[in-house]
Amino acid sequence: MSSFPKNLGHLYDESLFYLPPVDGSNAWLVSADRSESGKAILANDPHVGVSLPGLWFEAHLKSPEFEIYGHFLPLIPFAAIGHNSKKAWGLTISYVDDMDIYKESVDWVTKKIKYQGEFQDLEKKIHIIKVKDGKDVEYISYIGPHGPLLGSSSVNDFSKPEYALQWTYHHKENRPLEAFYSMNYASNMDEMRLAITYGTAPGLNFMYADAENNIAWWMYGAIPVRPEGMGGEGVYPGESGRYDWLGHKTPDEKPQIENPPSGIIVSANGRPPGADKTVRGYWQPQDRAKTIYDTLLGKSKWNSEDIFKLQASNFNSMAEIYRDRMVLFIKQNDLETDLERKSLELLRKWDGDSSADSAGALIYHMFTYKLLRNLFDEPSQDDFNRYCAVNSSWRSLYRFTDLPGHEIWDIKKTSVKEEMPEVVLITFKETVQELKLVYTQDMASWKWGKLHQVEFVHPLGSKGGVLGKLFNLGPFPVDGSYNSVNNFRRMGCDKGFSVRAGPSTRVVVDFENTEKSLGGLPLGVSGHLRSPYFSNERKDFLAGKPREQMMNWEKIKTYSALKLIPSANK
Repeated sequence: MSSFPKNLGHLYDESLFYLPPVDGSNAWLVSADRSESGKAILANDPHVGVSLPGLWFEAHLKSPEFEIYGHFLPLIPFAAIGHNSKKAWGLTISYVDDMDIYKESVDWVTKKIKYQGEFQDLEKKIHIIKVKDGKDVEYISYIGPHGPLLGSSSVNDFSKPEYALQWTYHHKENRPLEAFYSMNYASNMDEMRLAITYGTAPGLNFMYADAENNIAWWMYGAIPVRPEGMGGEGVYPGESGRYDWLGHKTPDEKPQIENPPSGIIVSANGRPPGADKTVRGYWQPQDRAKTIYDTLLGKSKWNSEDIFKLQASNFNSMAEIYRDRMVLFIKQNDLETDLERKSLELLRKWDGDSSADSAGALIYHMFTYKLLRNLFDEPSQDDFNRYCAVNSSWRSLYRFTDLPGHEIWDIKKTSVKEEMPEVVLITFKETVQELKLVYTQDMASWKWGKLHQVEFVHPLGSKGGVLGKLFNLGPFPVDGSYNSVNNFRRMGCDKGFSVRAGPSTRVVVDFENTEKSLGGLPLGVSGHLRSPYFSNERKDFLAGKPREQMMNWEKIKTYSALKLIPSANK
């Protein structure tokens, strides 16, 4: 393994400021036995907040000693996703619970914190913030036994509580840049597995395939071992030490899969397979993982082109199940208009595919959106919007539909006590009424893409107006949905169905020919507004069409090149 360059760790910290929110991802692996080529295949599409310019810079680096085709993040000099002729790797967010908040006792006069019966000195750190054309700004932070303090609310009053954040990112052994460097230079599966252990945060899943036909999934990041009675969901008293972490799971203790008999590994932000109850996290619903796994299992042999089509699939198998459960409570005799009856028929026949031209998808997504609000009708709109923005809102909707008599279904503003069947019928009628008002009674005009649209907003165009017209792109009708494999989706409920997150790139690598992998970017590889490569990929990407990720050097040499020649003058 190559030695790690020194003095690069600060680049990782600085880079976190510039990145749009990471919000999901799909990745899967197909073994040699399940591929047409007889070689392993890797697929990855990380999901992040929609941004302009795009998140990734795609580059092929080649020297006599090193070669990688990679996706690079701003200010990080090593590929976060990459492949060469020997190996390929991708990533998803693991959503493991790797942080806790502690209520501390701090004496700000003496700058000491009370811990296990004694007052200890706080560690003081001075941060210098550079300001363009201005003076440096000095910011001071303090660190206690559980990590950095979250503010200075108690500076003038020792009786007020202070809070500390314990997070695996602050672990003294966290070496994320060394991890990514080592992944780029790893020459085999053992070296890649070792590279994963160098970082303690953020929580990620790494998917790996190689020319030896190995496939593997490992969790990147430390998993805390908490004492008995500490679930990780509250604020804990820090003074006694009763709720201190006991350590972290070793690499061998963490969930992982290598070369499974099924020949399939899927990672889509759900609870890790095989994880025991001590592994806690903010898992996303299992819709995407189930749809991907069932689809892969349903076909004996796969190729790159079909894998890419699956990445762009708008299907959600769980939506069909949930739809069928709901329409059981909507009887024809309870419907009052032809429009309601025709809408029910469209919903029943909907195939679970959220394509932009689908009327069934429009009805389904509007219905589930309204049903969630009717389920949680007591919170204010602001509080509901906050809850709607978390993954738990989807899981709670699924779970409460298994409890049709639960009191939560009662709509408080009415004088009768409703249960789920009544609320489902009320919601369906509200859905049809709103669609009628917005799109008229002409159901031929009911298309999911009229409501489900993506706009790429540039920072300079974020306020709209003239700058918005100049810098922003869209809005464009787009396929996909919250839980579809093609995960273009809303984030929360405050912006309706405006797409706020989705696949930030797509990658498919078949070890039959790593010089011709498939991929694509939502816009282009350049962030320059006037570059021909600024948004040249947008139409194909939104339509789910791949492009070649070219690595064949003989073919590359036929294109024009910019040569940088060192000057002879010193």
